[in-house]
Order: sequence, then structure tokens, then C-alpha cells
Amino acid sequence: MSSQRPTSSSHRTSLALQCRFKSKRSSAQYIDPDAADADDVPVMKTKGKGSKNNRGSQSTPRGARSKRGDAEQPDSSEYKTSTRNQDLPDEAFDFDAISSHMSRAVERCRSTTSTLVGSFGRADPALLDSIKVEYSSSSSDSKSLHPLREFATVGVRDGALIVTAFDADMIKHIERAIYTSNLNLTPQSQTGEENVLRVAVPQPTTESRQAMVKDLTRICENARVSIRDARHKAQKQIKSDIDRKVVGKNEGDKESKKIEAETKKWSAQVDQLFEKMKQTLLAA
Repeated sequence: MSSQRPTSSSHRTSLALQCRFKSKRSSAQYIDPDAADADDVPVMKTKGKGSKNNRGSQSTPRGARSKRGDAEQPDSSEYKTSTRNQDLPDEAFDFDAISSHMSRAVERCRSTTSTLVGSFGRADPALLDSIKVEYSSSSSDSKSLHPLREFATVGVRDGALIVTAFDADMIKHIERAIYTSNLNLTPQSQTGEENVLRVAVPQPTTESRQAMVKDLTRICENARVSIRDARHKAQKQIKSDIDRKVVGKNEGDKESKKIEAETKKWSAQVDQLFEKMKQTLLAA
């Protein structure tokens, strides 16, 4: 007759500590820890209802993937909140991109108005930086616009701008581009210098100041429109995220308020810039 070796209480306790149980099924199942797969998700012990009756069982956290089951869905009232797309790949709203768009609109406005006002009433080569020359190459019949600097240099002589074309054949195209611009300049060809234009810069008058203020108003309003467009885009993105349940309603409201504050900040900078440039123009 075979005899069984008695198992001590301490030995049984040691075996119990080495066991892992999963509560995927109603009855606990023994899992050999040495044979467990490397991709098993650690199971957390919880203290919930029925913990006294199921002290040996363990529950899988919500959203975790068990070895023999699909991933459970998180509670519908729980949303991860973030304003960065790398944290929420499905989120359409990107605060950094919207803010950057508004910032660039203000910087373009500042650069354009500074050049316009800074060269008002004096011969400054930068005055012609905005000039675009219409030109078509011999290999193409279609015409395109190119910066003046691609075809000529601009300097100052005797209080006037001197435009020197690299190619004399381009002088008529350059002359037309300067004359048709909104700078109220009249280029004149020079006798004996077929590739040179002289552009006199008129002294400021009441009429020219008023005309310049109108241009300044138009430029600043374009910046405001660009800022409002960015806000409108952000509002649509936030609404889409809420509708698709990427973020919760409360988080969406917070993002909307954040965008409104950002819009006011950049719009205020445009207003301040306009007033500053306007005063400079009137004092010129």
C-alpha cells in the first residue's frame, strides 16, 4: 500500500502564495506562475462589495486586457482630457496649432505695418519690398508674380529710390509693377541708363496720411479676420470632439473658454499695434 507524505500547514501556505487566480470565470482557476505568458496583465486586488466572500479571487481593472478576454470598455462618464493630439490621437482640437495661427497673423500684421509706416515720406529701399513683378519665361506662356528683388537692386540717390534692373528687357515690367502698386509712386526712366528707374518719394501731405491710415486699417482688419477664423475653426473642432465622445462636455467647455481668452489676447495686440502706427503716421 502506498503511503502519502503529509503536507504541513506551512507548506500549504507557501503553495497558496505562489498561486495566481483570475476572476474571469465564476469559479477560480489555478495558474502556474512559471507557465504564465510574459504578456499577462498584472491583476490588482480590490476591496469592493463581496470582498469578504471572495478573498481568494482577484478582479481585472476596467479597460485592462485579460489573457482570455477582450479589452473592457471604460466607463462612459470617464474621459481622458488633454489639448495635445499625441495624448488623444482622435482629438481634432489642437490648442497649440490654433494659438500659433493667431500669433502668425499678428506677426505678419506687425511686419507689414512697420515697413509701411517706417518708410512713409522718406526714401527707404524697403518701401519696394512688397512689389511683385509679373513675368513669363520663354519656356512657358503662363505669367506669374515674382518679388522685385529677383530682377533688380534698389538703392538711394539724392533723396530718391534708384532701381537698377539686371536685364534691360525687364525694365518695362518693373516700371509697370511699381506704378500699379498702391504706394502712389511714379517711376521715371533715366536718359542714358536704359536699365535704371528713378522713383521719387513724395513728402507726406494730409491726403497721403489719410490714405495711409486707410491702408493701415485694412491690414489690421485682415489680421483680426484671420484670428476670428482660427477661433471659428477651434469651436468646430471642440464640438466634433464632444459629439464623438473624445472629450467630455465639461472639458469641451473649458477648452472653449481657453480659446476665447486666446482670441481676446491676440486681438488686443492688433488694436494696440494699430493705434501706435496711426499716431506715428499722423506725426510724420
